[in-house]
Amino acid sequence: MNGSSYHVLDRPPTPLEFARLVHLSRPVVIRGISYELHWVSLERLTRCFSGIECPALTKWTDDYLVQMMGDQSISVAVTPNGRADAVTRAPDGKLYFAEPFIDSMTLRDLFEKLRSGDTNVYYLQSQNGNLYSQYFFSDGEDVSEFASLRADVPPEVDFVRDALGSSPDHHHVLQPLRDCVDRTPDAVNLWIGSSDSVTSIHSARRLLREHVHCRPWYQTFHIVTTKRGMVFGRSCATHAIIVALLTKVERLYPHAVYTRADATGELYLLPSHEASPVRWSSVSDPDLADALPPEAHPIQITLTAGDTLYLPVGWWHFVRQSGDVTIALNWWYDAELEGVNWVWLNMLRGDHVP
Repeated sequence: MNGSSYHVLDRPPTPLEFARLVHLSRPVVIRGISYELHWVSLERLTRCFSGIECPALTKWTDDYLVQMMGDQSISVAVTPNGRADAVTRAPDGKLYFAEPFIDSMTLRDLFEKLRSGDTNVYYLQSQNGNLYSQYFFSDGEDVSEFASLRADVPPEVDFVRDALGSSPDHHHVLQPLRDCVDRTPDAVNLWIGSSDSVTSIHSARRLLREHVHCRPWYQTFHIVTTKRGMVFGRSCATHAIIVALLTKVERLYPHAVYTRADATGELYLLPSHEASPVRWSSVSDPDLADALPPEAHPIQITLTAGDTLYLPVGWWHFVRQSGDVTIALNWWYDAELEGVNWVWLNMLRGDHVP
């Protein structure tokens, strides 16, 4: 058994240290940045990731962000209950995997809605690389709604890039190392939400909305600002526990999307009859009694401003925020789907779910 603990560091790891942590497949919290607030200079404070400048930590206030973004429209998820990309019961009594309604507004409007007590819940939770997409690192067309904020956020994390190494073409087993390229993020996202925004329990994968399926990722998650903290609750601890959870609580659900009624403006679930069913966890709230199988031994991690969490591939987790507004950044790196761990995980997970 791999235990149910997690690692805590008081400084960013070296690439070698991080590579060893990736091999262990354990969550890592880097608290060095927030712990040093009482004595470091602002110049040092902005160096969040092993030498990469990250001015967002000291510059990002509501007024600054609103000024920088101006009238730029951004895509915001809207739900009546704060649960985007989650299993939801429709008025007909059926359970659906429900995606949020996507509304366009300015960042100023989003901040106002987060603090106004609106009947709907608004959450900037794009998963498509809204700050930097994979095309930023290639010759493709890279379009970002948050281009004006890029000067404050590094496109990649040095110790992660150096630890993960190059990204060979897996179709060519004998490809020379000289033909490999440095591994760059597949997505860098900016998330802004409030205590009303809660995720469903899910594993460290990226939801590809065009095809409604998932890909696994290494995730590095950094809290820029929050009043009380963000809780990564109920993370499953080992491959064995992950398997127990997968085999007992994963289901296939019909797909639906929240849509806004023209007459009333209210949100309602519209089933997607042409879409394939979505494989998702049936656990809506792991804090409920008997929600998790007895084999799962959850842990709870609380992050505050300046903290960074590395979440390994395959770890199931549930995220809850506190305070009025939390702003976070995350870097997603494509995972290695090779080696004995993936063989065992896929075999135990099985190809079928109820």
